[in-house]
Amino acid sequence: MAIYIYSPPNEIIYSFTLVFSNQLGSGRLKFHIGEGTLTINVDYRGWMERYSSFIFRQWIDGFCINF
Repeated sequence: MAIYIYSPPNEIIYSFTLVFSNQLGSGRLKFHIGEGTLTINVDYRGWMERYSSFIFRQWIDGFCINF
């Protein structure tokens, strides 16, 4: 797995790769920090694309509850 974090002003971008057997997928988590707000965006393309929106939504919900 390759990890790359890029941080422009008020934003953290975490790029990731998911690997399963010979299948690859890549994505980015974007955390945008505003005045009193945190916006999280997920962009993913790859072998798990069909299920990723459900799984990422659960992860983001859990992250926000525990933030």
